[in-house]
Amino acid sequence: MAPLFALLAGAAAARIAGLLGVAALDGWHPALRVGLALMFVVTGLAHFASRRGDLIAMVPPWLPRPGLLVTVTGVLELVGALALLVPATAPWSAAGLVLLMLTMFPANVSAARRRLTFAGRPVTPLGLRTALQVVFVAAAVAVALAPLTGRSDGGRAGTPPPLPPDSIGRSANRLGPDHQGANMPFMDLVVLADVPLGRLLVTAGHIVSQRWNRLLAEHGLTQAGMGTLITLARHGELPHRVVAERCFIRPATLTGIVDTLERDGLVERHRDDADRRSVRLALTPAGRARVAELTTLMQARAPMTSVDADPAKAEVIRQFLLEVIGTGEEPHVTSPDARPEGRAC
Repeated sequence: MAPLFALLAGAAAARIAGLLGVAALDGWHPALRVGLALMFVVTGLAHFASRRGDLIAMVPPWLPRPGLLVTVTGVLELVGALALLVPATAPWSAAGLVLLMLTMFPANVSAARRRLTFAGRPVTPLGLRTALQVVFVAAAVAVALAPLTGRSDGGRAGTPPPLPPDSIGRSANRLGPDHQGANMPFMDLVVLADVPLGRLLVTAGHIVSQRWNRLLAEHGLTQAGMGTLITLARHGELPHRVVAERCFIRPATLTGIVDTLERDGLVERHRDDADRRSVRLALTPAGRARVAELTTLMQARAPMTSVDADPAKAEVIRQFLLEVIGTGEEPHVTSPDARPEGRAC
């Protein structure tokens, strides 16, 4: 049961450290990586300590060179544990450790059937050992699949799904059945001039988000990832917490974003010399080049609306958006023909 205790204790300790302000451990994903790493350190060291003889005895009799097999698997577990602590290599390490655990499991089956002992006690019954194996494999799979599930995907988690291409009517003034998308069931036959300003704001945000997602996807980025790069490009090296604040996201969410950017060689982490508990983020040369490339591309694109060419209009809209963001209140329109009843949602 020692591996299970190591997994749980390591993950819990790392999670507590994250809650206390250690940015690199802020979130269950990095905590799980630490727990797994501790578990494999415990099991890996056992291959070379006093229980080595018991492990050699557990190797199925039909396999040659049991001593060498125990040595090799021990080294692989220790190397895998170290790789789990590096965000860029953690998914690959976890995937390899899953294969290693599945490969080694027949030794546990053989030991249980032969009723061997481990550290002077009978080996764990096969049923319980199988249940533990499922827990260990599931934890490693969770780490391995993190880039696909959004925990370290550069910001894909939490990003609203793009609307279908036809969810907004092609007409400038009306939305009809031919142009209605599944995500907008209440917009049928609605004149846009009658739609509340708050709903227009949400709709415009979806459209802009769609355009940004398509553009950035061509360069292997997401909006959250690009926002992190731009923040570091403008302000230089910053603490993890400050970057999260400037990007309007939680530090735990930023951890997954930075994991992906670091894996892609665009961002690097540094331990803060003044506060060893704090992590600072900085762009790599490749990250600066990526920001410059996208900035040039965005400046070369045609203006999205006529407002881009009218600084006065742009300033009015900017002040409105800043007020909405700052107050968190629903925007209202006070026009002479505003109707309190019969307006679209």
